[in-house]
Amino acid sequence: MKKILKYLLQSLLVVTMLAAGFSAGTDTVYAAGGENIEEACEGVVRVFSIFGEDAASGSGIVVGKTGEESDIIVTNWHVIAEETSSGGVQLADEVYILLDNEAYTRNGLDTAHAVKCKVLYTTTGYPDFAILQAEKKIPGRKALPLMSSSNAKRSETVYALGYPGNADMINDGYISATIQEITATDGTISRMIQADAFGDTYVIQHTAHINHGNSGGPLVNEDGTVIGINTYGYGDNAAEYFLSVYIDYAMNAMDELNISYDKVKPSDASITSDNAVKPESGSGMMIGIIAAVVVAALLIGFFVLRGKKGSKSAGPAGGASAAGRGAPALSLAQQAAKRPVSSTGWYIQGIEGTHAGQTFSVNDRLVFGRDPAVCGVVFPKDAAASRVHCEIRIVQGTPVLQDNGSTNGTFGGTTRLEAGRTYPLRSGAVFSVAGSTDRYRLIQRN
Repeated sequence: MKKILKYLLQSLLVVTMLAAGFSAGTDTVYAAGGENIEEACEGVVRVFSIFGEDAASGSGIVVGKTGEESDIIVTNWHVIAEETSSGGVQLADEVYILLDNEAYTRNGLDTAHAVKCKVLYTTTGYPDFAILQAEKKIPGRKALPLMSSSNAKRSETVYALGYPGNADMINDGYISATIQEITATDGTISRMIQADAFGDTYVIQHTAHINHGNSGGPLVNEDGTVIGINTYGYGDNAAEYFLSVYIDYAMNAMDELNISYDKVKPSDASITSDNAVKPESGSGMMIGIIAAVVVAALLIGFFVLRGKKGSKSAGPAGGASAAGRGAPALSLAQQAAKRPVSSTGWYIQGIEGTHAGQTFSVNDRLVFGRDPAVCGVVFPKDAAASRVHCEIRIVQGTPVLQDNGSTNGTFGGTTRLEAGRTYPLRSGAVFSVAGSTDRYRLIQRN
């Protein structure tokens, strides 16, 4: 059986991203006990991506209402996409969730034992995550609760769950995909950092061993709550330090797409479906016996929180230090991109250039250009895009793209669109604005 695997190698710090793989090695797989961890394994799936004649696999996290089956999966970008030789980005031709050990054998992929997925949201690199929607709820798998990574603590025990490729080496001609095949490795959190080598992404550094194939799987605490997405191994042999991307990045994206999920509020350890729950500040408020003391404490707390809010808008506080950790600090442009949810189910996702990683709702009309008074997708003043460059409208339920007489053109692939003419689009269609640097994809959520 021919297995062609994609390893995305990073040159910085001799980094090896935890893309899918079945390479041989000496990695040790540890067993983790505990009823909570056993239950958490029910929220892990095997993601299988097809790139032409090539294939890659990784792990995924089932999200939704805790303990119930769901069709929403969080994984890594590099599990379902790859960089091309020309420096571009290519999404997998097909993405599946493997249901059992019969899904991929020496005979190839058996789709009767797999569920096909579409990509709802993906970055094109850092912070390296993607959101998938399966064609149906994944049978036998249950959604896991999420908790802001900012609530994790140094020295806390954590478990990395998933399907490491080295474990596949002991299998007899199949790719493991059952719950029983999931491995759990335990460790402790070393620190919370903003990793310069990974695009300033906020990550949890820990000692829970992970390797190829663990990509996209959950990092959970002892309660079985997800606090991170297992993503990187790095060091001299790419197996000295292990990093999990903050789960907050995926939560922010799901908020934009109006995807419901359960979130643990650490203050009372309860699970709630309120996506607006903010990360705890970590500092308690003193309750005094005398009313004046209580009022003073409240005032102090108010001004402290106000100061924190102001510093967040300017960027992450404290740089890469553990003291500066908090919810992932998105750029100002990314924060501004949180617009009302689409009433039509259509979205535009930036996949390269100015708006990479951002998602925009398409309601009746979405305009691209430099004029913020008119445009919903706004470019800098010195950009090659025109003032009112192009637009997408919904006509009788169908999205259409129209160039508005721009100077540098709107393109579908390498073809420049005729100004003033409308071009129907289907889900997954890719177009570019003013050349090939600013590229976008049309996506639909049912």
